[in-house]
Parts: sequence; C-alpha cells; structure tokens
Amino acid sequence: MTSRPTLRLSRLLARRRPFLLAVAAFLLGLWGMWIGLSASEAADMEPARLLAEAPPAAGAALPSQAIPWPLNPQGELLAHRLLRQRFDRLLASAGDSEAALAVARDTLALEAQTELGPMPAAEVLRIWDAYLNLQRRRWQVPVDLQRISTWDEALAERQRVRRELLGEEWAQAFYGEDERLLRSWMDDQRAGQAQP
Repeated sequence: MTSRPTLRLSRLLARRRPFLLAVAAFLLGLWGMWIGLSASEAADMEPARLLAEAPPAAGAALPSQAIPWPLNPQGELLAHRLLRQRFDRLLASAGDSEAALAVARDTLALEAQTELGPMPAAEVLRIWDAYLNLQRRRWQVPVDLQRISTWDEALAERQRVRRELLGEEWAQAFYGEDERLLRSWMDDQRAGQAQP
C-alpha cells in the first residue's frame, strides 16, 4: 500500500515533469556547458529547450536564415526571441573555434546588412557580440543541485549580467520566459516542501 505523502509526491512529480526537465537543462547551462539541443521550431516550445543557456550542438538541421528576422509592421528590428533562435542556429552551424565564430559573425553581418539595412545590422551585431559574451561567461555563483536556495543567487547573477550585456529589452526578449518558468517551478517546489 502506498502512503499518502508518497502518492502526493508522485502526483506532484507527474504534473511537474516538464518543469523538472526545464530545470535540468537550465542548471546545465548555469555551469556553462554547451549542451546539444535540436533546433526545430517544435522543440523551441518545450520548457527544457526554452531554459537551455547554451545554443544547440553543432550540425543543426536548418540554416539560421530559416528563422525570420523579428520585425515590427514598419520593418524595424523588434526585441524578440526569434533573434536568439537565429543566433543559436548560426552558432550550431559554426562550432566554437575563433575562426569559425569570426566567419559566423561576418555571415550575420552580411545577412543583416542586405536584408535589414545598416542601422538594424549594427544593432544585430551588437546583440550578437553580447550574446556570444554570455555564452562564454564563467559564472561566479556556484549552484548546489541539492539546495534550491543556491538557485536564487545563481539566477539573480544571470539576470543581472544578461541585462548588463544585452540591455533590459533584449534580455527580457531572449530570457524572460525562461526566467519566469524557472521561478515558477522553484516557487512550486518551495510550496511543496512547506506542506506537511
């Protein structure tokens, strides 16, 4: 016979499985690991994919051009997660050598200049450079997987650095949903631990 607390925990875990997967992916990213993720549009909707800090592994199936530029109705660059997805595709196809990253940046510059014009292209490159800096970042706050309290500090550090490097608008566009999902999961875990 299954005890009530065990049954309640099983139900909670079953309902929270997507969040658990998301946290696992996020924590891998916290440690700066470049984890392999597929880059399909369907995968972009899964919480585990949304919370990954790192871009997909090399060899993504579709080119970065398959992701449209995020533009408003006037054709101006819009702060949107689509640009992060485009960057991730480009990083996945480039690999991580300095020479390959330089070629990827040149490719991005040419695409943006040709398709968007000089001013938006300059903004795209500024955001690219900041995003690449985030991917290379060595985080100061250690994470203890057994203590959820350490996740708060780690998330706070990442939020602060993302906003410093990308700016508030772009950090929110790139990571806002990821941060909300993780915060919600952490709050749920704390509420579950507080219940008798």
